[in-house]
Order: sequence, then C-alpha cells, then structure tokens
Amino acid sequence: MDVKAINIKDIDLSVRSSNALKRAGVLTVGDLLGHTEESLSKIRNLGIKSIEEILLKIEEYKEYETEDGLPNPAGESAETLPDTPEDYSAWMKTDEGKGFILSWLEEKDVKISSMELLSTRAYNNLLINGYTQMHQIAFLTSEDLMKIPRMDSQCSEEISRRCQKYLEEKKNDILASLQEKQDATEENSYSLLKNMLHNVDYHDQILHFVQANDAETKLLNLSNRSKNVLKRQGYLKISEFIFLTEKDLLQLPNMGRKSVEEIRSFIEDYLSKNEVRIKAFLNGNNSVIWDDEAVAHIINEAFNRVGFGGYSLQELRLKTELPEEYPEE
Repeated sequence: MDVKAINIKDIDLSVRSSNALKRAGVLTVGDLLGHTEESLSKIRNLGIKSIEEILLKIEEYKEYETEDGLPNPAGESAETLPDTPEDYSAWMKTDEGKGFILSWLEEKDVKISSMELLSTRAYNNLLINGYTQMHQIAFLTSEDLMKIPRMDSQCSEEISRRCQKYLEEKKNDILASLQEKQDATEENSYSLLKNMLHNVDYHDQILHFVQANDAETKLLNLSNRSKNVLKRQGYLKISEFIFLTEKDLLQLPNMGRKSVEEIRSFIEDYLSKNEVRIKAFLNGNNSVIWDDEAVAHIINEAFNRVGFGGYSLQELRLKTELPEEYPEE
C-alpha cells in the first residue's frame, strides 16, 4: 500500500491536530509529508504541542516511505541489531560485535588521535598511509598492520594494543548506543503495528487474531465507567472496539476524556503484549494465533461449563474449539 494514500484520520493524531489539518486541506499522509515546522505554524489552530506531534508523524512516515510502501508485516529492517552481550570482551571478537563497533566508530567519527599514549612514530606512519579514522584500523591484527608500508613490528604491536585498550575503555558508550538503537527499533516496530491496525490491507487478519484472543469487555481491567460506556454502545468484546480511534471514542455518548485515555491505553497495552505474535501471524505463521495462556483460559472456561468427565483429547478439542495449528502434546 502507498503510504502517501493513507488518510490522516487513520494515523492516530489528536482530534485537534487532525481537524486543523483537514481544514487546511491536508487530507492524506502525502499531503502531510510536504510540510515543515514553519509551514505548520501558519496553519490556524495548530499550537506548539500539535506541531510537535505532527512533526513526529512526518518523521515516522518518511521512514516508511519506500518504493513498495509500508514495510512488510514481519517488521524486518535493513539493519539487524545484535543482542546485548553478557561478555563484552568475547563479543568484540565476533563478527557481530566487530560489525556493530565499526559502525559505532564510523558514526561517531572517531579519529586515530583518540588513542591515548600512541607514539608519534606510530601515529605518523598511520597518517602518512591514509589511516585517519579508528574504524579503519580497530580490528587489524599486528600481521595486518605490518602490510602497511614502512610499518615495523614494534609500531604494529603498539597500535593493535592501543586499539584494544580504547575499545575496552569505550565499553559503556558502545553498549549504551546498542541499547538506544534496540529501543528505537522496538519503538518504530510498535509504531508500525499501530499504523497497520488502521490499514485496510491488514484489517481482516488482525481482526481474526484478536477474535481468537478475545475477552469480554466486562472482564477487562478497565474502570466501571469505561466498561459501561462501551457496553451500552454494543462493544462487548475487545475485537469490537480494538479498531476505534481516539476520535471514534470521543464521539460515543457519555464518553469522557479520561475514559478515552484509559481505553486507548488498554488497546496499546494489548498490541504491545501481542506485537510479536501479531506480526508473525500477518506474515503467514498461523501457529502463533493462540498462546498457552489463551488456550488455558479456553480450557478453563470449558471446564466451568461442561467439566472434563470422560472426555477424550479429541472431544475436549472439539468442545474448546482449539485451532488446528495448536500442537497436541
């Protein structure tokens, strides 16, 4: 699907921001992407907070704007980040660790002059031969360094030693950067899932997943006021209100702002909890549609309703309507 064709009412903006944009003729993501902070400030009824909110959306959708539209539902990205290592020294020796550290050095534009106590002779030898950046030499062995013209064994061993010492000293900075990138990846991935929730291309599949993991509104961890408003409007299960936007909720009779925030928070928690499984399901992995907790809940309900007396596994399966993909063990 073309990102630019998405209606702005479906990108989870506040009602104030959405209304101001529509009055200004900004109806789709494509219309939105052409705006800057300066141009937005000229739109009537857009305050500082609304502009900040919209700019974040613009940045988000510029990332999604690819030749083929939205990224695939598996949430795959061009960069695969390594897991946080338990043993940093050992991790530095792996291809995965070296790859991330080299990227970090290049991103931070670390110069060879950053190595403390490197002799003038070794420094000049590197400089003369075009080695000015740490990422160029960080993981070169003494043997690799000896291939550099006019390099002697004493200098090569010194450079190799100083490189390792520098990387050890920068351990906290490197791991903090890794954690930051991991957090950003998770946030972008979750943001994409929220956008897919209001994408017609994924509506039926997401609905199928939610229906398989449904729960009655009256049993949810919501305030009585929120539950009562939802029930009075016929929203008796999660699957019946999961697709409601903030604007939709505000239009319900007797729905207050606090209840809207509470329900939106519940929906976000539900998506966050099931994010990995939903994406796998959208990518064709039907075996993840129900987890152990959901199956245990259904079995417990069946027990309360009919008991287990004398039922075979097959009979129990028919009564609990377990999915075909769920393994029998």
